[in-house]
Parts: sequence; structure tokens; C-alpha cells
Amino acid sequence: MAYDTDTIAAALATLESNGGNLARTMRDTGIARDTLKRWRDEKSPAKKAPVERRMPEARATLTDRLRDFIDAALGVAPDKLHDANLRDVFTSVGIAIDKLQLLEGRPTSIDEVRDALSDDDRAARVAALLDRARARRTGMAN
Repeated sequence: MAYDTDTIAAALATLESNGGNLARTMRDTGIARDTLKRWRDEKSPAKKAPVERRMPEARATLTDRLRDFIDAALGVAPDKLHDANLRDVFTSVGIAIDKLQLLEGRPTSIDEVRDALSDDDRAARVAALLDRARARRTGMAN
């Protein structure tokens, strides 16, 4: 099967967001592991250059989708506390945040503690996130 440059770039951006995990990327994209590996390991400048030119847009598209997912998942929390399994919701949000950080070239682990937050500061940050999600959700409904 022949794939276009945009599809290859999107698959490679997904591979990046999965931390290089080929099996997970195969499940996410439906593209065979060997195909993904071949694209990842491509050496030919003639084949690699067009895909590399499309990568910033592919990363941006995936980043936008992940941000939308995070906002939607956080928006579920205040209204669906009695129905939702919050552990699953917040686990999904954490995974999405890790993927975003990988796409943006930022670390996904904390190696040291700086300016540790108090419980009150943490609660204020969570409340602000939930308020932002509610406001965004309200804006989408109008």
C-alpha cells in the first residue's frame, strides 16, 4: 500500500508522542510495525526530506488534538463525578500530557523538586484548570 507524505508524517509524529513505541503506534494508527520502523529508519534524503518538511504541521495537528482531548476530559470531571471513573479520566489526561510534552521536546519526568507547592496552591491550580475547562465547554455549547 502506498502512503502519502502527510500520512507518513502523522504516523511518525504519533510514534514520537508514544516515546518511540512501535507496537503502541501500530495500534493507534493501524499501520504495520515494519512499515513504521522503515519510515523511522529511512536514510534516503530524497525520501526523508519531504516527510521532515511535513513534520511540524503533523506535530501541531496532533498537539491540537491532544489539547482538545485534555480539555474535554477535564470538562467531564465536574459534571460527571457520579458517573465517571475519575481514575481512568485523569490517567488518560496524564498520558495525553506526556504525549504533548514529547511532541514539544520537553521532559516527561520530574528529576528534581523545585518550589514545592502547598496543598492550597495545588487545589487552586486544579480549580483554575476546571474553571478553564468549564468556560471552554460553555463556549462550545453556544
